[in-house]
Amino acid sequence: MGVTLFDQFARTLVAPTTRRRIGRWLSAFPIAASLAVLRNETSDAAGHRHKTQQPRTDRQRLQEQGKKKHKKCAQVGQATSKKRKQCCTGLVRDGSGVCAGPPGCTPATCAPTTCGSVPDGCGGTLSCGNCAGNNLCISETCQPCDVCESGCIFRSVQAAIDAAIGGETIRICAGLYTEDLTIDQDLTLIGAGDGNSSGNTILQGSGTFTVVRIDVGITVSLQRLRITGGAGAFEGGGIRNFGKLGLTDCTVTGNNATSFGGGILNGGTSLTLTGCRVSGNTAGINGGGIFARSPVELINSSVTGNTADNGGGIIHVAPVTLTGSTVSGNTASDLGGGIVSTGPLKLINSDVTGNTAGTRGGGIFNSSIGTVTCDAASRVTENHASPGNADNGGGVFNFGTVTLSSADNVTGNTPDNCGGIAVPLCNG
Repeated sequence: MGVTLFDQFARTLVAPTTRRRIGRWLSAFPIAASLAVLRNETSDAAGHRHKTQQPRTDRQRLQEQGKKKHKKCAQVGQATSKKRKQCCTGLVRDGSGVCAGPPGCTPATCAPTTCGSVPDGCGGTLSCGNCAGNNLCISETCQPCDVCESGCIFRSVQAAIDAAIGGETIRICAGLYTEDLTIDQDLTLIGAGDGNSSGNTILQGSGTFTVVRIDVGITVSLQRLRITGGAGAFEGGGIRNFGKLGLTDCTVTGNNATSFGGGILNGGTSLTLTGCRVSGNTAGINGGGIFARSPVELINSSVTGNTADNGGGIIHVAPVTLTGSTVSGNTASDLGGGIVSTGPLKLINSDVTGNTAGTRGGGIFNSSIGTVTCDAASRVTENHASPGNADNGGGVFNFGTVTLSSADNVTGNTPDNCGGIAVPLCNG
């Protein structure tokens, strides 16, 4: 896709449109569209007024002396240190220097319904193991499953969703559940884990549509689930979110969309991923991992090994924030191996590494309406763009605005670190 046509395409994506209009657009380039990005910045006032210091009263002096004399103490499970020189009253320091319960403290034992690792009441930890039968360990307590392969009220996840009352939690035992789900009310779905073994909860799509669809205006939380096998959908192979969706400790992998968002299509209020992995998904056109029409936040998550024509990992027109996250090993046949930014992109202690673009922007392709900001702890490194032009932006290809915190932000990319419009602090 040419750069000029891509900018027109990016602007078109921002405006609401129907699938039929998108189809017409794809078959007849170009369409005139416009998008205005307003960027408001706030800053503190240029200085602070000097306040005249008033004489301290005797009471103030006594309060300050009391604060200076007050010393912090170490609580149960904390080690003594220079800051906490001794254990709090009633506690003793064990052989490892950690404060424990008083002498003679009898550790608690695991209750029948307790699971996981829990405090023993004397400064130690109890390992209470896993739950037996059709139960899940949730908040250190064994809770009965609503859905399981046998022995529960429901054997189908969709049946449990249809029978639920808004605001409820549906507990799904380990197993393979082959079905395409539609969630049309506020719900929380909790599984046994997001791996690919028998001890995990796997939501396997039928292979003809999206695996999980969130309806408009719905608030949903998905936890400890593996979402895979979605195919045949125009957009959003694994998940199509039109509401407010939170994913925690989930994996979205092995899904495909014919056009946008192989793993996830976000078109609702917001999408937040915490401790999640979006990997091995494919989009026919844009956003192999995630296609974001509305705000997305990734916290301690990864987007890896996804593929698309543009934006192998992520393509977005709405704000995207990565915190403690990684975008790595993704591939775009054209622009933006890791990320195509057509909106605000913020990297906080995050890495964009080892991605490949067939033409420009191995790590990040920043369009004329995109803004990219990196904090000092973020890195764009070891990404690759086409070697045919030394200005292809192995790390970042920029048509918009890129703000780096240091020269260490973008390093070690090929054939160069930054291409396109010059990026301050980026060395070649």
